[in-house]
Amino acid sequence: MQVTKIMPSNQGTIPAAHKFTQEELQMEFNYMQAERITKKLLERGHITDEEFDLIMAENKRTFPTFLSPLI
Repeated sequence: MQVTKIMPSNQGTIPAAHKFTQEELQMEFNYMQAERITKKLLERGHITDEEFDLIMAENKRTFPTFLSPLI
């Protein structure tokens, strides 16, 4: 029995790893902190679900992160 491995046609076009700058790392940290604080406000009943969504949308604009387009 012979096994054939099927490879995608774009093999070899693996994107290079992204090297984060200090500024990008700081933005990621700031976004994570803002998200944590906003979630606590929601959990404690200080803000509504709608306010949470608005604040998180603003956090994504204020702290642009590498992952924010995926979130």
